[in-house]
Amino acid sequence: MNYYFMPRIKGIDSAVTLVNFSCVETGKKSVTQHAHVTWSDGKKWQVRYLDNIEPDSIQRFTNNDLPEECDDDCSPFLFLYPEKLSNDLEILAVSDHMETVPTWRGNIQFFSKTAAVSFQGEFPGGMTKIPKGSLVSSSNMIQLSEKASTKLILPNMRLNPAKEEGRLILVKARSGEILKEEKIYTNTINVISTDGITFDPPDMLLVMTPDMVCIPMYFSHNNDFTQLSLEHTHPPSSLLVFGDVNKYQRQIKSHWLGKFFKQ
Repeated sequence: MNYYFMPRIKGIDSAVTLVNFSCVETGKKSVTQHAHVTWSDGKKWQVRYLDNIEPDSIQRFTNNDLPEECDDDCSPFLFLYPEKLSNDLEILAVSDHMETVPTWRGNIQFFSKTAAVSFQGEFPGGMTKIPKGSLVSSSNMIQLSEKASTKLILPNMRLNPAKEEGRLILVKARSGEILKEEKIYTNTINVISTDGITFDPPDMLLVMTPDMVCIPMYFSHNNDFTQLSLEHTHPPSSLLVFGDVNKYQRQIKSHWLGKFFKQ
């Protein structure tokens, strides 16, 4: 079971398309699913039913489809569940009823009157069970320009609805220069502006936090949102073809996090 985050950025609309069928043959019969949106108020997971989605169907939800209680400051995560859930939960709902390999997908989109850009992905339910976690992410594709504004989007979810503060730094890989330090929060779709940050290729931008796992994405746009770009960065371990991927990932994290954070 996965969650699909809907970032809220001023000046641009967001949408999530939920898909009630697997991307692979599973042998399981599709069932009617209930689309919900959830957000954390710091004490409980607020949950609201949106609509039914019949088997082998899709439905798109925009900002305008969210309940009034989920204002511009909340971080909405959409999901499918075979039952209607109560309006608040002590612990996030996570089920294996949609588990597939490759994973069951959805679509996350930004759109204006003249342009749209999307990301086919999710926040995996399995990641919500990680009690803390950390992140080291490198990006070769980030677009930093005076003509474009770029936001770093970092969604995080945990089973417990508490909003805990974490540390985030943006660093030049070659020199180790810290370009920006920010506070980020659990159970939140964190949005960080990178405006004013510059570096020259072949240098790389490193994004690091020792406090939580996130899915880093970069959303770039011009002033009137007629030109849009959305890039997702993969973990460094994805560059490994053979060998012990988990060991490699631990070594990378230990090297970089040990340089900048005292545990």
